[in-house]
Amino acid sequence: STPYVEFAALKRAQSGPQAAIDMMRKAPIDLESAAQVESLRALATDLVAAGQPDEALSLAAAAAAKNPDSAANIELHARLLDAMGRDDEARSKLEALIAANPDYAPAFDALGSLSRSAGQLDAAIGYFDQAAALSPDIAEYDYAAAQVLLMQGKIDAAMARMREARATDP
Repeated sequence: STPYVEFAALKRAQSGPQAAIDMMRKAPIDLESAAQVESLRALATDLVAAGQPDEALSLAAAAAAKNPDSAANIELHARLLDAMGRDDEARSKLEALIAANPDYAPAFDALGSLSRSAGQLDAAIGYFDQAAALSPDIAEYDYAAAQVLLMQGKIDAAMARMREARATDP
């Protein structure tokens, strides 16, 4: 993470998302640069929390358009589309992203979240499984799969996934 993301986190903790937004807007960084995707992700999260999702989506769309080869920028744009209820657009972008970058675990995670929200629980587990297989060191993917298993009432399977996640993320 960049120093600006760290400072924004401190501002957010002290004064809320708007203070972090104000700080990031003043930072001398190009949010459309692929190198600044984590800064853009932090700003977008704060914009959504502050009730400004349209601006977050606009910034992410501009960055994705400027960096069509940046999987992280495209994934962020798709997640924001999903957050704004534009599920079909989000799914289309994520499927295209996976076709071009089949080893990019966050895209599978995003599709898992989208599928979970749509009630497609088996598909969600499959996407979270793929993300976990690609990045076994990221416990978040196992936690997400465990949550869906709980939603399905599969307690034993959910507990097994939780144990896997804890082994990865003690």
